[in-house]
Amino acid sequence: MIGFFNATYTDRMTQAWADADADGDGRLNLEEFRTWTATMDAIAAEEGDWREEGDHTEQVYNIMNSFSEGNGFKMIEFMMLTAYW
Repeated sequence: MIGFFNATYTDRMTQAWADADADGDGRLNLEEFRTWTATMDAIAAEEGDWREEGDHTEQVYNIMNSFSEGNGFKMIEFMMLTAYW
């Protein structure tokens, strides 16, 4: 099972974020977030981790984006908001 305190998982998550950030601004817009989420879903499936059924990407994006200035959000903002999720 994967988790936030697993260094390998964190490295993979960080790399997936960088790979999804097509414009290189450090923030993920909706399309970039869709790419990142798909990668994270694939990693979770590979590790045998549970994922919620259905596509909630846009809903999650809208929640995260509402706490960030401008369009999109940084990984640290995502981590801060999902730490207790």
